[in-house]
Parts: sequence; structure tokens; C-alpha cells
Amino acid sequence: MMAAGLALYAVSLLLISRLTPQSSYLPDILPPLALMGLGVGVLTVPVVGTVMAVSEARDSGVVAAIVNTMQQAGGSVGAALLNTISISAAATYLAPRPGDPAARVGATVHGFVVASQWSAVIALAGAVIAAVAVNVPSPRSEEPAKA
Repeated sequence: MMAAGLALYAVSLLLISRLTPQSSYLPDILPPLALMGLGVGVLTVPVVGTVMAVSEARDSGVVAAIVNTMQQAGGSVGAALLNTISISAAATYLAPRPGDPAARVGATVHGFVVASQWSAVIALAGAVIAAVAVNVPSPRSEEPAKA
């Protein structure tokens, strides 16, 4: 499920990377965002379940807090990294077009597309790692105590 969620997320990012300054919301942006939400939903539950399954019951509160903290930190670092990639791509796009006001919109879209492509590559790498490296048996239900 983790690999499938990351793969759906990567596909949505690749669809977003087709955007142009002439793209419109309903046909070009909404479907990839819906697919992205589905991918994240498919990814999140198995990640938390896997982490909780391999930890001791007495540590469940601490483990849940660490998972939440890592999700928040990862989102912040990821946003900063992708913003840096986007701004660098936009600056490269604008360099040969100084003073062209129409190029600003193109540069913004270009930066977003490049950052989306990088994010898709990272998500695909994560999908491969999840498919190959995560090997946790399915959780077993605890047997009721015998009287």
C-alpha cells in the first residue's frame, strides 16, 4: 500500500508537470490534485500502521508522537527544498528574458513544473524503497485472555 500510494502521488505530480501558463483549473489542475489526495490517503494509513506494528504497545504514545513530528518536519524541509528548486528554475528561465513582463508568468509556471518533476522522482524512489525494503508482517489480532 505504501508503494502504491507513493506511485499515485508521483503520477499526480507528473500530470501537474504538464501545466502551462494557459492551463485552466478544472481540466488541468483538479484531476491531478484529486489523485494526489488519493495517493496521500493510501500512503498515510499503512505508514502509521507499520510503524505502530513494529513498536511495543507501551511505547505507542511516544511512537505516534515521533511519527507526527517527522511528518511535520519532513513537510517543512520538503517544502523548503522544492521552493529552492522552483525559484532556481524560475530564475534560470528569466535570465535570458530581462524586462519581459510576460516571462514572469512563464517563469513561475516553469519553476513549479520543475519542482513537481523533482518531487515525482523522489516519490518514485520512495515507492521503490517501500516496495523492496519494507517487510513487516500483517498485524495479528491478540488472542483473548483465557479464564
